[in-house]
Amino acid sequence: MSTARTHLRDVTVSLSSVLHDLEAQDLQRTAPLPRPAEFMNCKKSHEVELMSEVIAVLAHHCHVRQVFNLGSGKGYLSSYLALCYGLKVYGVDSSGGNSRGAAERHRKLQRFWNSYERKSALQVDGSVLPKLAGCKKCDESQCVIDEIDSTLERTFAANSFSPQAKEERIAEELTDCHGKPRCLDLSFVDNAETDLDPFLKELPQISFVPIAGKQLLTLKEQRQRREANIKAKAQTTPQPSFHLPVTSHVTPKTKLCQLVGELEDSVLVGLHTCGDLAATSLRLFAKRPELRAICTVGCCYHLLSEEFELIERNDASDIQGFPLSQFLKSQRCALGRNVRMCACLAAERVAAGKGFPTESLFFRAVLQVIIQEHFGALDSTKFHVGKTYAKSSSFLDYVRKSLEKLGLDGSQLSDGVIQSYLDKYQPKMVELEAFNMLKVLLAPCIEGLILLDRLCFLQEQEPEAYAVLVPLFDPRTSPRCFALIATKDCLHIHKE
Repeated sequence: MSTARTHLRDVTVSLSSVLHDLEAQDLQRTAPLPRPAEFMNCKKSHEVELMSEVIAVLAHHCHVRQVFNLGSGKGYLSSYLALCYGLKVYGVDSSGGNSRGAAERHRKLQRFWNSYERKSALQVDGSVLPKLAGCKKCDESQCVIDEIDSTLERTFAANSFSPQAKEERIAEELTDCHGKPRCLDLSFVDNAETDLDPFLKELPQISFVPIAGKQLLTLKEQRQRREANIKAKAQTTPQPSFHLPVTSHVTPKTKLCQLVGELEDSVLVGLHTCGDLAATSLRLFAKRPELRAICTVGCCYHLLSEEFELIERNDASDIQGFPLSQFLKSQRCALGRNVRMCACLAAERVAAGKGFPTESLFFRAVLQVIIQEHFGALDSTKFHVGKTYAKSSSFLDYVRKSLEKLGLDGSQLSDGVIQSYLDKYQPKMVELEAFNMLKVLLAPCIEGLILLDRLCFLQEQEPEAYAVLVPLFDPRTSPRCFALIATKDCLHIHKE
């Protein structure tokens, strides 16, 4: 296993070399970088953080601000690129539900981002001042004293309120969103040099009590924070983030100008584009001059359509995902679905001792025997039981749920008959596990063939252009870890 993966790495380029080639040191970000793990799972945050940096570097190198994210799904990568790097991102997905969900998710992330930027801006002399104790129920983290001061200053600037109106307005400003007094210590008022002191002192009915265990700010720290906050607001103009989800089925013939209002030179990206979409992205990049760079990570190799497999089945489909390169086309190379399924196996995870789902595959194999013997041959393209194993308590429960999902009447099969199949084939489970380990061993070889075919395709389009295969992710976290990166200009390629 390690030998096969090592051979593939012999033709790859390290991420550090790519960033060096693209002169990433001049990259400027529009906002501080938070950890995406704050709003994504571990796997997704790992992928988004690394890939977004590469995409931003590509955009900077090619002097473009527009990005097309094909197969954008839930929109995490698109939102991160728009919010953190200020790019104009069109997230294109064939599912209308994904597009609507991505738009709503981006709206919520925008609120998170605004809060994060405010917190990051409150710094004095390079160090963040202690937080003030806010409302216990709201757990306010922003500087509420600054809010009060700025509001009061605006309120009394014209000095046009009566004493009673001033008192009512101060009482209103010094209560939290639940109508209760803010939990703040305002003892600094006794020494504060401000014209507002008399009005604050005239409110004995409002109790301002410090929260236990919270460090109170000195008068000097309060002024420093207020000045820093005003300065930060004056110097930082909110950057509008542009992320527009678009619902569309993309083919190599798709005209991008029909998806957007104003088409500019762009970067084409895709994070785990399934099946033929990865090949479509490469063909689209080669065909459209406005696409200046590409960064794509494929997955779901079993969903690829194959040119010579389709010819054997007399299928006249115009779009094939494999092979792409002229070399493999000349060899009439064909893999087949079962071989491509092997390429999807997580070799590094198995090698790291995370195991292999032998029992679920065993259940699936015995189920197929039951179906063949009791219901006749079933079209393999319709034989999908999905995640039924995870929802089943036993083999009997698994078979019942699977037959129901496939629309087959299992009422004629007794529990005893179903159990007899499990007992009959149980000794074969060891053989199945050995066979699966062989498939895992071959997985990197098959994946390597598919990836090298795509790399050759890019290099055939413009031999002098920059096209590399990069191990971008940790394969134990994200098994489909290789990214194809290319630009339509010539760079020196480092090989390590």
